[in-house]
Amino acid sequence: MTPEALDDLLDHSAPATRAADDTALRAMMAEARREAPRGRKRRGAIVAGALVAVLVGGAGVATATDGFTWAPWLQDPIGSYSLTLPRGVVLPGR
Repeated sequence: MTPEALDDLLDHSAPATRAADDTALRAMMAEARREAPRGRKRRGAIVAGALVAVLVGGAGVATATDGFTWAPWLQDPIGSYSLTLPRGVVLPGR
C-alpha cells in the first residue's frame, strides 16, 4: 500500500502521546480489583441449583408417566390422519 497525501496529513495531525507510567497502571489495576463485584460464587450456586431442579423434575415426570395408561374411551380412536413432511416422508395415521 502506498502512502497518500491524506495519510500523511492524518499522521501529522495526531496528538502526541507518551508511554503510560507503570506505577499509575498498577494503582489503577489495584483499585479496579477492589471495586469489582464478586458475585461469581453466588451465580454458580444459583445455576447449579436450577440445573438440579430441572433434572430432578424431569426424572419425576418420567417416573410419573411410566405407569400411565390411556382411559378406556381413548384406547380405540375414531379416526386417523397421515402427515407428509416437507422432505417427502409420509407418516401414516394410527
